[in-house]
Amino acid sequence: KQWYQRRVRATQNSTKSIDRLNRRATITVLMISVLFCLLNVTFMVMLGCHVTESCKVPPDASLVVWFSFWIAIPLNSCLNPCVYFLRKQDMRVLVVRIWRRLNKRRISHKRAWFKNASIYRSTTV
Repeated sequence: KQWYQRRVRATQNSTKSIDRLNRRATITVLMISVLFCLLNVTFMVMLGCHVTESCKVPPDASLVVWFSFWIAIPLNSCLNPCVYFLRKQDMRVLVVRIWRRLNKRRISHKRAWFKNASIYRSTTV
């Protein structure tokens, strides 16, 4: 009977953790979708007006088109990795691991450069 109770508790705990992961994933997808809609809606509306010619686009709307095309859409592309970085622990671990690896290489290259530079200085003196 104890074995069965432990098994039931383990199953309930795993179900809770799966529910927690699903909730976090849903919130992340919702955040990405809201960012996409907020930053791309102006471009989509202007494009729809231009293609269907159903509405008149005022001449001073060129600033809105410029902003949406050159600022909002690239900003959306830049913010997506930031959201994933903030929401996913494995993404943070991966970025820290890559950062440390790059710093090790940079330090070893500097040491090699200083070592070679000191050789050149000693031969030219």
